[in-house]
Amino acid sequence: MLNPRRPWLAFALIIAGALALTTYKLGACGICKGNEAVEAIFIQKMVEHGKVLFPAVNGGSPMYKPPLFHWTATALDRLMGVHKVTPFNFRLPAAMYTTAGVALTIGFAYGILSTDGAILAGLTLLAAHQYIREGRMGRVDMTLTFFETLALFALWWWLDSQSRTGERARGGMMLYLTGAALGLAMLSKGPVGALIPGLSMGIFLLSEGRMREALKRVTPGPVLLAIQGGASWYVAGYLGAKHALLNRQIGSENFGRFKSACFAPR
Repeated sequence: MLNPRRPWLAFALIIAGALALTTYKLGACGICKGNEAVEAIFIQKMVEHGKVLFPAVNGGSPMYKPPLFHWTATALDRLMGVHKVTPFNFRLPAAMYTTAGVALTIGFAYGILSTDGAILAGLTLLAAHQYIREGRMGRVDMTLTFFETLALFALWWWLDSQSRTGERARGGMMLYLTGAALGLAMLSKGPVGALIPGLSMGIFLLSEGRMREALKRVTPGPVLLAIQGGASWYVAGYLGAKHALLNRQIGSENFGRFKSACFAPR
């Protein structure tokens, strides 16, 4: 199983383990309170009532999170032919993103640390209680985690390709993947979804002395892709005069929380 010439069996077992840990009795606990209940109401509006773009409840109260997690749940339900929200299919997108995050991390670690490092990276995530616990909850956090991770990994793949001859075309694809991942991270939890990995990227490039090199090689396409993908839903909200939604999304739920977390007095 751990033969370095055929590591894929070990990788597949770890990924299957992540899926088993996140889906075992996933629907056993009902949805009755807290943030899960709020998210479930909006998914119910999408799946059962067809209000996919801007669902509202309680006399018009808007969504307080962007819709990528909710859209994923709706797409999975449509794919499976499900027309009613249950605790299982409501939480399923979080489990899927968690499992995909394990597979993504194994693939990344395999490229730079070989077989042993990839196995250790996968097992580390399986042993991380908070990672698996969040993967069993119907919230947007694991959607955000996956796309932020993808953005950071894709940036590394792009930088690595720049130092290899004959891989510039692949590097261009990785740069577009970085932009797409940042846009989807913003659609997962708002502008802070792109701000946090963006700051991490900037700090890394500065510490490695590669900021000037990166800025010279970044083309407008990936930047526009990140902006267009991330801002599309917000632009639609602005054109639809959803001012309460935008104020809640961008103000209190994103920069308000980020500011209070970073600059609150200790």
